[in-house]
Amino acid sequence: NNFSWKNLSATLGFSYIGRYNLYSEVKTFQHTDLPKFNWSPELTSNIIFRLPKLGAEAGFFYKFTGKLPSYNTAFNQSGQTDVFLSKLASYHWADVTLSKNLFKYVTLQGGVKNLFDVVRLANTSESTTHSSGGPILTAYGRSYFVGLNFQWTRNK
Repeated sequence: NNFSWKNLSATLGFSYIGRYNLYSEVKTFQHTDLPKFNWSPELTSNIIFRLPKLGAEAGFFYKFTGKLPSYNTAFNQSGQTDVFLSKLASYHWADVTLSKNLFKYVTLQGGVKNLFDVVRLANTSESTTHSSGGPILTAYGRSYFVGLNFQWTRNK
């Protein structure tokens, strides 16, 4: 959905994403009733506030990613290959950008990426015979940026 009111515009989106489970077709594993798809939710939003008198705008991007289930294989205690469920933890992600038009073709931008400082996500196993996979490196943490954007346009 897109929403607009005066100098404010926002988008909001929701997805429920299914990822195919390759192991659902293999019947030689101990678990033969595995689902064909693993599902996880995602929510996104983008908010932009324009200040036309100043030639500036502020933008906020947000994304929520729900728990991501997946199936993996490992040897069980009897030495046979087995399938087990693991879940990557849910997380929130946000970026903030400020921009200001300096001249007709030049814009100054600055902001923060990964505002919530997401670095590692928990990776857990629901099997009692398998240990946790440990945290997964997701990003390098919060970062800041400043830049000049030169856009040369030609009128016909």
